[in-house]
Amino acid sequence: MTEPKTKSRLFLRIFLLLIAMGIVALVARKALQKPPEVKPVEEKPVPVTIQRIQPDSLANRINLPGKLQAVEDLMIPIEKAGTLVDVPVDRGASVTQGQLLCRMDARIWKDALKQAEINDREASKEWKRWEEIHKSGAISVSDYDLYKTRAEAAEIALNNARINLEKCTVSSPVDGYINNRFIDRGEYVNEGQQIFQILRLDRMKLQVEVPERHITSLRIAQPLPFQVAALPDLTFTGSVNFIAAQTTGAGNSFTVEAVVDNPNALLKAGMIADVQVSIGQLEEVISIPLAAIIPDKGEYVVYIHRNGAAERRIVRIAEIRGTRVVIQFGLEEGDELIVEGHRALADGMPVEILQQMEN
Repeated sequence: MTEPKTKSRLFLRIFLLLIAMGIVALVARKALQKPPEVKPVEEKPVPVTIQRIQPDSLANRINLPGKLQAVEDLMIPIEKAGTLVDVPVDRGASVTQGQLLCRMDARIWKDALKQAEINDREASKEWKRWEEIHKSGAISVSDYDLYKTRAEAAEIALNNARINLEKCTVSSPVDGYINNRFIDRGEYVNEGQQIFQILRLDRMKLQVEVPERHITSLRIAQPLPFQVAALPDLTFTGSVNFIAAQTTGAGNSFTVEAVVDNPNALLKAGMIADVQVSIGQLEEVISIPLAAIIPDKGEYVVYIHRNGAAERRIVRIAEIRGTRVVIQFGLEEGDELIVEGHRALADGMPVEILQQMEN
């Protein structure tokens, strides 16, 4: 029984060895076979729009901080001491010129006016009577002058009484905005006490300090474009109406003021402005659309078209002006800048020019 089992195991081993040898031979044959040729995939050109670089002249300008003020900032005082009986307006109200702001207790001044009217009537009547007598020569010149002086004094007193009564009411001197109110109804106020702050906001005053080296570049009526942080999408423009003839402060700068129309009251007093001050012309500079630049790991990259392919260029920005960028270096006259389709590009990729834009 032992001998048949031994033969059976021997045959099994030989069989497995033959299978293994066959697998090895098959693998070796596959490895020696030549791989099929893979045809390279042709890269499709990227459609782009280009713009030929041409140096140009640009207005040279500097950005300076400015501050907006109301064209009129009025502190309204009371002209007659007394008790306030009516204060119909409060902070935040818009008022028109001549509108009532407050009224004092005017009973004493009303009585004073009545008395002045009586005195003026009597003095005028007496003077007219003596004037007829003076014509006939029955009164001396000195007595006549005395009655005339009394009549004139009574008329002056009457005018003063009317003015005193008028001063018991305070009206707005301008169309404006009540920025502050310092009194309440029922309070006693003293003559000269400030009771309201009124800002006129339909026009604003822009104040900016211009360094000495640039002050001769500014002119009266010169436009001053500016922006404010609260309205970043809007650009406002003031017109220079004052240039100081003397420096202010240790910085040796000159105060320049401009008036700004503000019909919708978007601008507020105290806002800080980023003012663009023109100081001449920059000649032969290269400026390109801001959208053509791609930030890349701290660098600024553009693509130009050269011999049917995209060429990657690193540029340095001198300054940004709205939607345009002034380039310090990296581009030259005649370069064909890719301004559309550039974000899908890499260096050396084929491109197809669909359009050439003008500068």
